[in-house]
Amino acid sequence: SALSFKIFGVNDFAANLMPRIFAALTVMMTALIALELGLSSGAAIASVLVLCLTRDFILSSVRGYIEPFLEFFTYFAFWCALRQFKTKKLWPSFLAGVSIFAAAFSKGPVALWPLLFIAGVYVANPVKAPRGKHLLSYTLGFSVFALLFIFWATVSDHWPYLHRYFFGQVLSSAMQGRGGAQTLEPFYFFKILLQYYWPWLPLLALAYIAAILETDRTRRLLALLGLGFFGGFSIMKWKFWYYIAPAYPAFALLIA
Repeated sequence: SALSFKIFGVNDFAANLMPRIFAALTVMMTALIALELGLSSGAAIASVLVLCLTRDFILSSVRGYIEPFLEFFTYFAFWCALRQFKTKKLWPSFLAGVSIFAAAFSKGPVALWPLLFIAGVYVANPVKAPRGKHLLSYTLGFSVFALLFIFWATVSDHWPYLHRYFFGQVLSSAMQGRGGAQTLEPFYFFKILLQYYWPWLPLLALAYIAAILETDRTRRLLALLGLGFFGGFSIMKWKFWYYIAPAYPAFALLIA
């Protein structure tokens, strides 16, 4: 985004350009994940259609928000995790860690759930190499860039700003809401789902029933990834509908 402003100036076009590019990349990544999961090309196309006809995904992609960055890096990391199961090399798990750091750099603590989820994928799934190696490579990819970022923030005198951001905004809004106006509503985002996702809700409900009743690990992974954004944010006081936009690619894949 900063590069876009540098090239095109401070205007609406520059503000919207990069989020829309990354939203398009997220759509493509959704299709690639479908194929990586072993779904048919028809299912991959279906997942893209569902995603591109999802209200909140579209709105969060065209208004200059930073959610498209978080979404792309989250699902690119997921693709890397799936790719890891088809190779003995460790670069996909390392790259997954780097990508989750990029997601955290984009949106801060919102990336905590993808960080834990991808780690769980490595722990729970059979792999060709020892699970410990994949998990270590993944952790290393995230940690190296996180430490480099902390080092840069410290030597460039940006640490006080980051400290204020984390303690003054993130933790404060989590505990008190923005301006103290928000209250604890454990099922707030499920209400948003009912209100705005209703065209796909019957299919999503059937997909969840199938994920629960059947032993298909793929369905359970997608159900867990999508639901995690809703469940995690519902217990916090961050009540902004676009915070759960990263759930929708997983829901689109699950429905497909």
